[in-house]
Amino acid sequence: MAKTQNLMKNTIFLLPLFILFSCHNPNHEGHGDHEGHDHGTETEEHEAVSFSRWTSKSELFVELDPLVVGVETELIAHFNNVTNFKAVTNGELNVVLMDGEKTISSSFVKISKLGIFKPKLKPSKDGNFKMLFLLKTPEFSDTITLENIWVAKTKKEAGIEHYKNADKAGEIIYLKEQAWHDDFATTTAEPALFGQIIHSSGRVQPSANDIATVVAKSNGVVRLRKLNLSNGSPVGAGELLFFISGEGISEDDLEMNFRQTVSEMESSKSDLDRKKQLSDENIISKREYEQALNRYETAKAAFDRQKTLYEKGSNRHLIISPWVGYLSQLLVTEGQYVEAGQPLAHLLRGSKQQVSIDVAPRFIEYLGLISEAVFVNPYNGNAYSLKDLSGRLLSFDRIPKSESRYTAVYFEVNNHPDLPAGSMVEAYLQTKPSQPFLGIPKTALTEEMGSYVVYVQCSGESFERRVVQIGQSDGKTVQILNGLKQGERVVSKGSVRIKQASMKTDAPAHGHVH
Repeated sequence: MAKTQNLMKNTIFLLPLFILFSCHNPNHEGHGDHEGHDHGTETEEHEAVSFSRWTSKSELFVELDPLVVGVETELIAHFNNVTNFKAVTNGELNVVLMDGEKTISSSFVKISKLGIFKPKLKPSKDGNFKMLFLLKTPEFSDTITLENIWVAKTKKEAGIEHYKNADKAGEIIYLKEQAWHDDFATTTAEPALFGQIIHSSGRVQPSANDIATVVAKSNGVVRLRKLNLSNGSPVGAGELLFFISGEGISEDDLEMNFRQTVSEMESSKSDLDRKKQLSDENIISKREYEQALNRYETAKAAFDRQKTLYEKGSNRHLIISPWVGYLSQLLVTEGQYVEAGQPLAHLLRGSKQQVSIDVAPRFIEYLGLISEAVFVNPYNGNAYSLKDLSGRLLSFDRIPKSESRYTAVYFEVNNHPDLPAGSMVEAYLQTKPSQPFLGIPKTALTEEMGSYVVYVQCSGESFERRVVQIGQSDGKTVQILNGLKQGERVVSKGSVRIKQASMKTDAPAHGHVH
């Protein structure tokens, strides 16, 4: 009896575990959003199939169960904008299953949630058809076509083996919802032309045409007239920067000179009035009166001139900015005595800059052939081509520097906040391209244990780690000698996220709940 009771207890204890494990079929990869779909009374279950397609406007990643005649099947269509690889936030989607020009099934839906549409198709006949996705958003419209979409007669005949052009899953899962919230982007490996690459470094300097030095026009004491004037301060064209006061300097004191002319004019006017009266009474000669009149007119002219200088300030005392730019270096302090011609500040227009790159002697023969240059900020890795900076090659030294034998090459570029004057840059100078190589953005490369690795996108949400052999780089693009094929899509931003996803042990085998 005791044995029977123990057997019953063990059976009761094991029954929930048996039910739990019998519900989990390791051979069926779960697709959370398809759970609960009513596909009829047949018991066969099939693995979901997915397709990924890219256009110049959008990326489509769609998941669906194999299609069956008369069975309504929901599609999970993910769309993002390829200009920023962020989810489509608003819009509508029309999905049409077509046999030639005849519609087999169609579904028109508005966006379900961020980046996701959920159309439903119920095919009316079996066979191979094409499926059209007609997307319309406030920003753009796009059409994507999938060929050879199989529709089975019965569920027994359905299966992913009929979808020859479906995605091949990679071993790393990185969901769209994650990518949309990360700094993420992909691009295709395409042929790129490379010439001789000269890798060097140099410095960003102000352009000679964009440097101005403002100087004192008279002796006096400096008064700062722009609020909080300091190195780096922005200045406007015609803006008053300094005033040179002549206070306390007898030969250049505006107020003293003004008062002196007032006194001389008043004295000469009084003398003229007195002599006019005497002249009218014929007490003095006409010549004596005219001399008094001449002295008054001279004093009045001096007064008028000095009054203008006193009220507005003499141009000799006002120091203004000749252009829009910023203060590069302030050379004086408030209250400092300066003399005429003494530099007060250096100003930069800021529109143009000069980049000077030192080139080793072994590349001298290529200097006259340089057609492109890429400058890299060594602190953040951001790269800018001459085209990006609206730049041009100016010249190069005809005589190498005696101390190093290096030759300087000079470029003029538009000012860029990431390449400030005085900063060091890494440079890739390139001669006219001649030989095509497979190329990818340099940002797609990661270095792991001495090898270069890229992450290839196999489908919308699955990736593959790939070791590649690289050649030259022009600072933006790197040659791929081995490990990639033309047209394969690689992660160009966010590789570290894919690497992190590859190390997760709890990543889903396939699919996810939307």
